Amino acid sequence: MWRAFFTARYDRAVPTAVLQDYRSLKKVIKREAKENDILCLDEGRYPLPDKGLLVQARWPKYRDRLARAILLVSLRGGAEDIADGAVLSHTNIQGREYHHLYPAAWLEDKGFGEEDADRALNCALVTWRTNRKISAKEPLKYLLERCEASTLGESEIRRRLQTHFVDFDLLAKGEYQTFFEERARNFELAIKALCAGHAWKP
Repeated sequence: MWRAFFTARYDRAVPTAVLQDYRSLKKVIKREAKENDILCLDEGRYPLPDKGLLVQARWPKYRDRLARAILLVSLRGGAEDIADGAVLSHTNIQGREYHHLYPAAWLEDKGFGEEDADRALNCALVTWRTNRKISAKEPLKYLLERCEASTLGESEIRRRLQTHFVDFDLLAKGEYQTFFEERARNFELAIKALCAGHAWKP
């Protein structure tokens, strides 16, 4: 399933590709074929995205497959709202918004373009209320405000960010390029683990 999300196998002629892989998978289960015979699992024809592709993935609202897959990995830890701690579920997902971990306006002041801000690796799903409170504040300022406002303190904010696969220390440094590259590297490892069938969690 994870390979279906992260490879280009089902980008075109989806019904045909699904049927082919279903038939191959059925043979594997019946011990009449090997896993290598399933095209979706063929690393040569359908490789997993590397760090370079992950960095290029656009903002999830564009409905790009890779961007949505990246967001899905970041939600694997339960995705609690940074401010109120509410856990993402099918009942409240409509109330969540795409949030720039590094705000576009703040990045623009640092010399980055809009295309740098609108990347999947710079995205987290939060409630609209949290999104409004964060606004264009730099990450460290917002995180410190949340720590002061929360009776649970910094450790709880760290934990909530981790449910989005976001490293508190990397985010707080305010070094966007470093954060971006490290997050891409970490996602690459996570994707390989998930696609290898390991029970990975952020």
